[in-house]
Amino acid sequence: EATERRAALLAEIEVGLGRGEFELHYQPIVSITETKSFSLEALMRWRHPRSGMLTPGHFADGFQDSAVRAALGMFMLERIFQDVATLRQQGLPLRRVAMNLTNSDFRSDAFLDRFFELCDETGISPDQFSVEVTEGMFLGLNQKRVNAGLRRLHAAGVEIALDDFGTGYASLTHLRELPIDRLKIDKSFVANMVASREDSAIVRGVIDIAHSLGKVVTAE
Repeated sequence: EATERRAALLAEIEVGLGRGEFELHYQPIVSITETKSFSLEALMRWRHPRSGMLTPGHFADGFQDSAVRAALGMFMLERIFQDVATLRQQGLPLRRVAMNLTNSDFRSDAFLDRFFELCDETGISPDQFSVEVTEGMFLGLNQKRVNAGLRRLHAAGVEIALDDFGTGYASLTHLRELPIDRLKIDKSFVANMVASREDSAIVRGVIDIAHSLGKVVTAE
């Protein structure tokens, strides 16, 4: 039954992509030091014909399929460039747009090649983008391709952000060995930092480590 449900979900996602049911919503990233511009994080939503607006948590099983992850990643990439071009035409002081990547975006050169093609086609510089990755992407089969892909993006000016920092296994090693520009403190720590002395200490420690390494911090 579980296998049948998953197969049905994968088929629904494929149909939904074809019908244009997926869309991006943008969450602002607000700086406390620089107020003349702003950044955005792209968040995927599925406007399901029967269930209404769904967040990724409601179709997370679909992300277990590498082909579906790759298809959703390519959709996100194409749509982000369209939206950034629109925002630029409107004259908004947009600094960067962040997108969440998965291992499947690095399983071949297709995603990165398309990213740079879109930069050339639209005239939007790579330094107007940030890619968010999680520690889990540095473990497993595509580890070397992920590392190489991130270095290629970083060399072009793309900001690299480590998402959900503090919840993984070897964050400090990754800070030393990978081209990480930004740390995102997981919301589970931020939400309780006023009430919890332990969470407050963790948040303060992450900020101190990041700043001492010359990295930027985002509090979710």
